[in-house]
Amino acid sequence: MSQAWPPLSAARLRLSRQLQHARGRAANRQFLAEGPQCVREALAFGDVRLVITGPHPTAESVVLAQAADRQGLAVAAASEEEWAAITDTTHGQGVVAVCGLPALTLDDVVAPRLVLVLDEVRDPGNVGTLIRTADAFGAAAVLASAGTAEVWAPKCVRASVGSVFHLPLVTGLDLADVVAWANRHDLTTLGADTSGRRLDDVRPALERPTAWVVGNEAQGLPPDHLSLLDEAVTVPMWGRAESLNVASAAAICLYETALAQNCAP
Repeated sequence: MSQAWPPLSAARLRLSRQLQHARGRAANRQFLAEGPQCVREALAFGDVRLVITGPHPTAESVVLAQAADRQGLAVAAASEEEWAAITDTTHGQGVVAVCGLPALTLDDVVAPRLVLVLDEVRDPGNVGTLIRTADAFGAAAVLASAGTAEVWAPKCVRASVGSVFHLPLVTGLDLADVVAWANRHDLTTLGADTSGRRLDDVRPALERPTAWVVGNEAQGLPPDHLSLLDEAVTVPMWGRAESLNVASAAAICLYETALAQNCAP
């Protein structure tokens, strides 16, 4: 049974609409987390400022709104028109959270053994999936270059299914600075690239602390970026596909590294 929440105020509606756009997120230092799974993780691990229920909230979204209320957080109800203005109605699934945007630097990444670096990955869906994958395999952080899609965009947050709240995300970086940081922390830097050595050939070295770097969906890692890294590594294939999606390749590389680091004899 749903609960009556106060209507969404004009000021909160205006803020929520601004957070649909990168400029608004940057100016307000806040972002939107859409859907029950993202809101659940936000309430557990994030900095939630407001929870908004849609005009037709599901039982799950009502439970989440009630949980937010018990935490002393603001909860408001949106009308049909307001809901359409602040969220993708196909994916909103009855509940949205307005969250504080973290301001992290490389100094916030502590004792890294496995890190994923995104170098000009452009598609927000891929970026969200890569964050979720890094989270699944126990990465200490995801680091993103200045040319990578914004990790706080609604599509990216949705694709991460809440993983944006589980591990440090450091964005707007220069790859050279990331490599220098990795060297200071004794991380081997490996680039996922078709020009490299086979993954099975480098498997013994994956027990060491490792930073995997993945590049643009179409161009991959450019030569001048590859030259910064310790080695390029390719995932061997036996079928007819020309290549792997960046998220698929990263998943294989991260899995092999996590296996080597956590299940070494």
